[in-house]
Amino acid sequence: MFKTIINHYLHSLKNTLNYKRRATRTELCWFSLISGLIFMLLLQVARITNIHLVYFILRLFSFIIIFPSVSLIVRRLHDLGKSGW
Repeated sequence: MFKTIINHYLHSLKNTLNYKRRATRTELCWFSLISGLIFMLLLQVARITNIHLVYFILRLFSFIIIFPSVSLIVRRLHDLGKSGW
């Protein structure tokens, strides 16, 4: 099961620039859940260690994850028959 979760997450990242494909509900849910968990983990590590590098990594992760998130939401809307734009 863990492999399936990771595969959904990696599939979402690989299709960031592909707006013609569609995204399933499962793909969207797992991507959101894993991204949220990574964010919370980085946030807790940053708070505990108070190291500026961890805060930088947290900000970088947040910035980078915006693009796959938007792409995934647009592809999910296409899957529902709605315009993502």
